[in-house]
Amino acid sequence: MHNSVTELPIQDKVFGQGMLMSERYRLVKPFKGVLTALLVAASQPCVHSLSIGSLAILSSQLPSHAQAAESVAEIAKEITVRIEGATQGSGVIVKQDRDTYIVLTAWHVIGGQRANEEISIFTNDGYRHEVSLGSIRKIDNVDLGTLVFQSSRRYTSANVGSSQSVVMGSPVYVAGFPVSTQAVPQRLLRFKAGFVEANAKIAMPRGYQLIYSNSTLPGMSGGSVLNSKGELVAIHGQAEIDKNLTIKAGIAVKSGSNQAIPVDHYSSSGNWSRQTNVSASFSVDDLILKARNLEGDPARQQELLELSDKIISRKEIPIAYYLRGSALNKLGNYEASKASLSRAIELLPDYDEAYYLRSIIYQKTGDLGKAFSDIEKALELDSKYAPYFAQRADLKNESDDYSGALRDSNIALSLDSASAFALWTRGDSYYYTGKDELAIRDYNLSLDLDPNSSYVLYSRGMAFNALGQHAKSINDCRKSAELDTSYAKPLWCIGLNKYDLEDYPAAIDAFNSAIRVDSKWYRPYLWRAKARMALDDLASALDDIQIALGISPDDAYSRETRADIYYELKRYMSAINDYSAVLNIEPDNLYALVSRGIAFMDNGDHEEALTDLTAYIERDADDDSVYALRGYIHELMSDMKSACADWRVASSLGNENASNEVSSKCSS
Repeated sequence: MHNSVTELPIQDKVFGQGMLMSERYRLVKPFKGVLTALLVAASQPCVHSLSIGSLAILSSQLPSHAQAAESVAEIAKEITVRIEGATQGSGVIVKQDRDTYIVLTAWHVIGGQRANEEISIFTNDGYRHEVSLGSIRKIDNVDLGTLVFQSSRRYTSANVGSSQSVVMGSPVYVAGFPVSTQAVPQRLLRFKAGFVEANAKIAMPRGYQLIYSNSTLPGMSGGSVLNSKGELVAIHGQAEIDKNLTIKAGIAVKSGSNQAIPVDHYSSSGNWSRQTNVSASFSVDDLILKARNLEGDPARQQELLELSDKIISRKEIPIAYYLRGSALNKLGNYEASKASLSRAIELLPDYDEAYYLRSIIYQKTGDLGKAFSDIEKALELDSKYAPYFAQRADLKNESDDYSGALRDSNIALSLDSASAFALWTRGDSYYYTGKDELAIRDYNLSLDLDPNSSYVLYSRGMAFNALGQHAKSINDCRKSAELDTSYAKPLWCIGLNKYDLEDYPAAIDAFNSAIRVDSKWYRPYLWRAKARMALDDLASALDDIQIALGISPDDAYSRETRADIYYELKRYMSAINDYSAVLNIEPDNLYALVSRGIAFMDNGDHEEALTDLTAYIERDADDDSVYALRGYIHELMSDMKSACADWRVASSLGNENASNEVSSKCSS
């Protein structure tokens, strides 16, 4: 018995009711990369034992129109195989001749196999089949190859079609076996629905002519790309996704381009053709595919911008403005990026990806209200896409709504347990609420899925710092800084660890590096001020904290630090004013309260000092040092009865200095 596959009514949503190839939407970027998820539990490697795979659904209800996807999923399950060798990947059974089966896959999955290395194929019934290395063949100059296994058991071969059967907007389905992770420890068949974004007629490097919206994972290379009839039209080969983007570097996670080699390079007879139908002229599809290939390359964003403008000059379509906005975002031109995304939304009001990316940019530019508005719109348009919930969780973390962020992260993970973004945002919720071990657990899971995320490495580094594990923290933050040289936070993290280790010169060097990367971020100035305070360079410390407050005037900790500097400079009234400002922002800040009391005392304002210290004791009756201090103020005011009373309380709480005062100044 098989469970059903869920698929949303995307054709109607994207292209209009009954207008699948209408002119209005024909050149619109297809949306849904994570619409249908089907996991088929593959058995553990075993030569003799049989284990039928079970089906697990990663989505909810089954609309009546999803039957086509369910049928294609059953075909994908039968024909898609798991490859275990020097590289883990997937393949497709394309031909049977008695007991001989030919498997078509991506060449990069099998091309690195050495003579002394085993390679095995696991079919859907759980059986393991050895492959003869002599059977491995490469197909022309494209990223395709074949391999052969022998079996007396009977397996289904794919119905080999043609990539010419799908055009921009056509539904396609990708199936393959992602590599195992901590979050998903088995290699399970993953079935994903989406739409063709472009089908190039020009020759492309290594044969990658088909591009589609389906989200994929490492290990799915070599898997099947099927049309709505269940025909094999291409072999999945690569996902050109900016890894940092997967954790929100500034381009929508959903926009990673997934590419395949048309099956036209291979014929159903097992032979291969020398060329596919190519054209010397560039169609809009060709230009979109070229643009998608540039999207994940940080060094080629200007080229992407120019190519997007070229597409727009030929025809105004939403995807061109989206790609333009993506390039401008990476180039740091946020206002122009927002304008391009807004134009994409004007052309297609239901463009959820554009709302998502614009939400990220609003967040980067500090407009959380508009960032929330855009992500709510994206969720209204697609409530089944995990990164949208993760983005809202990230916004809630930034707004100090940690419980709300945790709920959204958990929703995202219920939709996609392998969402690195959602694991990161949930880790942040734990970190901000002091649950550092839980935070590190989630950061580990996220990094298992995306080991080169500079953002998550930085976050884990900060959690290690909170636990006092400075070596691990510095290691993570150094890796983060190496992966993204434009990211100031990991450099600040290194400085923070050096500060905690009391290596103040090294801390200052790290803060200097952070400032060189981002001179408009206040925290490196704040902490450089604290390091300079520790070295008694109060004048330089004051200069730094003034810069920090110029950038972030409402930051309570910066104002508190300036108050500390003023106090050390004996500018008591300036210190008192800053501590008062901190208490206006944070009424429960006991440090600012007692510090203001001490500043009042040193300024000779004993009544005000008593008021602050008494208010402190009312909130924390077990702080022996404050009782002792209030006793000294009473002594300064010649109130020895009250002084002795306070010293006795402090003495009972273990304060030795207070005990000495009681012995020398207070009669029994």
